Amino acid sequence: MITFLGFSDFYLNINGDWFFLLIGIFLLLFFSFFVYRFTLPQVSKFKRISLALLRSTILVLVFFLIFEPTLHFINESKVKKYNYVFVDNSNSIAIKDSNKNIYRIKNLIEKLKDRNKENYKFFFFADKVDSLQNIENLNLEKSSTNFSSLYSFIKNRRSEIDKAVIVSDGIITQGEDPSYNFEKLQVKLFTVGIGDTSKQKDVSIENITYNQNIFVNKETQIEVSIVNKDFENQDVIVSLSEENQPIEKKSIKLNQSGLNKITFKYKPTKSGERKLKIEVSRLNNEMSYQNNFKTFFVNVLSSKIKIGLIASSPSSDLSAINNSLKKEPDFEIYKYIQVEKNKIWKNPDNLKLDSINVFFLLNFPSSLTANEDISKVIAQIEKGKPFFISISNYTDLTKLKLFEKYLPISLKNTSNEIQKIQAQVNLNEFTANFSQVSSSPNLWNNLAPVDQINFQSALKPEGKIIVNSRLKDFELNNPLIAIRNIGNQRSMMLNGYNFWYWQMQYAESSPDFFPNFIIETAKWLSQSKNKKYFSLTTNKKIFYQNEKIELTAELFDQTMNPVDTSSVTVRIKNQSTSEDIILSSKGNGIYQADFTPSAIGEVFLEATNSYYRDANKSASARIFINNIPAERVKTKMDEEFLKNLAYSTGGKYSYIDNAENIIAEIDEITTNNNSVIERSEIEIWNNLNIILLIILFFSIEWFIRKRIGMI
Repeated sequence: MITFLGFSDFYLNINGDWFFLLIGIFLLLFFSFFVYRFTLPQVSKFKRISLALLRSTILVLVFFLIFEPTLHFINESKVKKYNYVFVDNSNSIAIKDSNKNIYRIKNLIEKLKDRNKENYKFFFFADKVDSLQNIENLNLEKSSTNFSSLYSFIKNRRSEIDKAVIVSDGIITQGEDPSYNFEKLQVKLFTVGIGDTSKQKDVSIENITYNQNIFVNKETQIEVSIVNKDFENQDVIVSLSEENQPIEKKSIKLNQSGLNKITFKYKPTKSGERKLKIEVSRLNNEMSYQNNFKTFFVNVLSSKIKIGLIASSPSSDLSAINNSLKKEPDFEIYKYIQVEKNKIWKNPDNLKLDSINVFFLLNFPSSLTANEDISKVIAQIEKGKPFFISISNYTDLTKLKLFEKYLPISLKNTSNEIQKIQAQVNLNEFTANFSQVSSSPNLWNNLAPVDQINFQSALKPEGKIIVNSRLKDFELNNPLIAIRNIGNQRSMMLNGYNFWYWQMQYAESSPDFFPNFIIETAKWLSQSKNKKYFSLTTNKKIFYQNEKIELTAELFDQTMNPVDTSSVTVRIKNQSTSEDIILSSKGNGIYQADFTPSAIGEVFLEATNSYYRDANKSASARIFINNIPAERVKTKMDEEFLKNLAYSTGGKYSYIDNAENIIAEIDEITTNNNSVIERSEIEIWNNLNIILLIILFFSIEWFIRKRIGMI
């Protein structure tokens, strides 16, 4: 195998046919030597050959670059692979038979070490992954279980992982279900179940589906899913309350299927943030009463939203968004569509841009968009008007740079390359900003591919990715959907086009999926006008006991420039306790800190800064902390999840008492050394040094011709 620059193999690839390239090179060589066959004035044979070589080199290089040559390097190396063993150290395993379960896990680890210690590496995991230096540190006291962090850890080290063994009860209390991601990772998972397998009698609120942003005096529906285990045909009362005041009660009989769905109608009479609570009456002999209620918050908007649809051309994507927005009666839609160069079609009753609350920009700006029109839109955005923007093949990326200040990303360089990508929802970020109505990962992750311009970008510190771009099984650097929320400015970028397929795809099975997402987007964007010079937010609104809370304050001067030199303090208090926390400046007007609260129930947060002396000196927020740790909400081992995780990745599942069977199989198929292939490439056609070399050769030829009187 050839070795070049430390790589074991390399090859050259072009965008075209090698035959035509070679014919072209031959003709260019012939032409170069032919034109220098005779010269005026006559020069020596050496000079004629030198000039012919220079001319042929220039022409061949230019012709070669037309074929977009790319040099690919491949390096194959042998690395030792290990079996990674991850032990769940969370508290849910300790609810029943704590000491017995600790003994079982220790016994399993010792057996693995005795069999073939050099082939194994051991780790604890809970909210994060930690090295298992001493099995005696196993205490089953961690307050959360995050399988997403486990996935990220395995993904980053998969080059040295032969197989992974997960010892857990399969109960996820933090992060999202990473089953889909594990399946694409191509690492075999062997899961070992441990925990409570007994049948538990209980009634619980499994899920609440609601719109996070609603309008005052506008009726909305709240759907509640109630699960019962061994309480079928029992009568219970389900109630809805607002700010601790009863709204509606319903009496239901629990189904034999184990699932009841109830719908409440809620019509808020006041705008602002409203605290709602769903509660199910108690039954005797329930395993726990702590899951009989759930508290949540909604944002109530005060008036209709005026939306400006601005497009550089008609398109199916424009129609899909327009049709979706029209489903919300509290939206007023005004269209500004470019149909020809310097010709804009408008609604007959269109408002001035000053009156628009939210902008939707599609294929905008394009090469045909007048600079005057771009300036008008940017002037509105500078005033704090929020906007949604989709980037397509009609978007002029050079003109898009004018909007870069307000986008969630920074544009690094432009490209005309188009690729088909699929969506992969970032559930934590999505649900932190939008309701569960449009956040279903099963729907997002199975959406039809859309087209995306493959330009390079970087996420800004204040930017958040809510949907990633996925090419086959690989997550790309370019986000599909990203948001920005800082100061009084909000924006959302959809980096793709032909997303109208999404609406068609779920037209029958989930017809509200796409419209709900677009409507939620408009409502979320419209809240930017509520931003102040000083504000306080948390990473979410509902927490469990002992769960870490992230605080973020934003501070701006009167011209909305960020202030980084102030001190910011947050007082955390409930009815009986209070404590102060100092936030650290992170730059760009952002101050952050995190804490684990001792209080439970409704908690009030009051932030103060040293920059202002007036009403802008303080900001407030409120959260709700359940009086039960996350690890105590669900305690029965999720055997189905562990089985699916194993079988979908080609591994196997076993309960811990029967783990000997899969341990023997793991040892039997372990391979200590595997080949790791590293690939890299150099785009010769996009290399500045090649362009400079062509210019240099051209300059040398011109200089020689000038000196000998040929010019």
